[in-house]
Amino acid sequence: MRILLANTFFFPAIGGIENYLLNVGRCLVRMGYEVTALVSRHAPGLPAQERIEGIEVLRYQRPDSRPPMNLLDPVRQVWASQRAAANLLAARTFDVAWVRDVFSLAGVMSCACRPRVTYIQATACPVYLRAAVHHRARTASGRAFRRLSGWCEQNYLGWLERRLLHRCELRVVLSEAKRQEITRFYGFDANLYQVIPAGVDTERFRPADSDEKRTLRERLQIPQDAFVFLYVGRSSREKNPQGVVEAFRLLSGAAPKALVMLGPFDTGFVVGTRAGVFPGVVLFPGEIPEPAEYYQASDVFVLPSLSEGFGQVLLEAMASGLPCVAYQCPEGSHVLATNEVITEGVTGLLCEYDQPAALADTMERFAVTPGLAGKMGSAARRFCLTDRDWLNVTERLLAVRSG
Repeated sequence: MRILLANTFFFPAIGGIENYLLNVGRCLVRMGYEVTALVSRHAPGLPAQERIEGIEVLRYQRPDSRPPMNLLDPVRQVWASQRAAANLLAARTFDVAWVRDVFSLAGVMSCACRPRVTYIQATACPVYLRAAVHHRARTASGRAFRRLSGWCEQNYLGWLERRLLHRCELRVVLSEAKRQEITRFYGFDANLYQVIPAGVDTERFRPADSDEKRTLRERLQIPQDAFVFLYVGRSSREKNPQGVVEAFRLLSGAAPKALVMLGPFDTGFVVGTRAGVFPGVVLFPGEIPEPAEYYQASDVFVLPSLSEGFGQVLLEAMASGLPCVAYQCPEGSHVLATNEVITEGVTGLLCEYDQPAALADTMERFAVTPGLAGKMGSAARRFCLTDRDWLNVTERLLAVRSG
């Protein structure tokens, strides 16, 4: 069987969707399937064609984004995806396509000779765009243009995604929260979606013993005697890195503490944070393609997201033996799926939504309670080993196709 994976971004990009596709692609290759990924050349220097862990990767040219033409970026990206899909599907036959974003869905669905399509949807596209932060404009006219372009993007992609979903054969989401959010937003029947949670690589993400942890902290320049909190993610409104920084500022200075902020943060955020007063050191290692060692060197993982369709980093932390701290989804809302990943009081702790003080109290509880992090971290590791294996996820996706 020949399977096509389609998304705008792919490895070496390190987001949750990119990791998802890489891991299911690895499993498919091990199971004997022929796997091709159709993605964009989203960064300078990426080859048009290569093979990554048995996955054939084909990259098409992504349109440049420059004002004022960036007002048309969504349309131009759709056209680029459609051209790439048309060229590929005219030359080759695939049995099934697993698609992860609206641009790639538009590309594959535009082809008359397309394979059967499964859309693995993160959230309703306009919902994500409303939450996502745009780069700050330096002038009032720039801010007005940003608002205009954002409004156009949300409405165009919302219209497009709704239209494509009506024609899409199979639909999968990663959490019940996102199934409810998507179906309420678009007015679809929830039964049209199947919930298949993501998995985690438990060999790549594993706990470190005490000697290994000591060595890692020395090499990564993390204080040996500190209780270490870890954040992994990008700098955006919905990921809310400022939330964990504010919570860390509120912690007591009773014992040594450290906060490691792993991700691509802009200079202003880093400089502003370093100018603050904290009960311990705040470290910014930057964007690390292989973050496994930072999980191993830490004690507790903190996810302050205000909107999170699943939270792949939660599973990476749990597989590494870390308990997790996150916000509880507000009652009646579906913006977070944290309670579907974290078992309260067993694999981590949840606190009141968007309240840095509540987040700080929860973090403090781990820091001052001996053995609590180790106990919950062990339970988190067991959960990943038994319930979140990537092979199981891949088999469930294949069953959706045959069902």
